Amino acid sequence: MSALKNISVRSSGSEKYRVPIIARLDPSLAVPVFNVTATTATDPDVTWLDGAWENSYDPATGRINGLTPTIGKSGSGIEVTEGITYLLWVKWVHDGEEIVRPVATMEAV
Repeated sequence: MSALKNISVRSSGSEKYRVPIIARLDPSLAVPVFNVTATTATDPDVTWLDGAWENSYDPATGRINGLTPTIGKSGSGIEVTEGITYLLWVKWVHDGEEIVRPVATMEAV
């Protein structure tokens, strides 16, 4: 697995974030879902929130960008607390196989 992207998240704002994803097969027929956990989590037991694909899948590189639901202050899709670092996870289903992986570390500032 490649290194995780590091993202600073404004805990006082509410934004969507672009995250690069590398997939063996085109995931764009499924809706990507996202959430965050503690950085020590290895298997996220969370309620997933719908995101979107920002661009088309590139079969030559396996790259596609995911777009998270809003992340930030209270009332955002995913709420974060200042001073805490999280793992951002993505999940999608391809041909009946559930793919779940961390895609970024997020530091709430």
